[in-house]
Amino acid sequence: PLHHHFEKLGWKETDIVKLFYVIGLLLAMAGIYFGIWM
Repeated sequence: PLHHHFEKLGWKETDIVKLFYVIGLLLAMAGIYFGIWM
């Protein structure tokens, strides 16, 4: 899985989780925006 790639690069697991949460939040907001206004 993708998160193991980041672990092998030396990232902390908590930093990986934060990154994925931020990416998920941004994609969710984009989906809501395009669903309502497009």
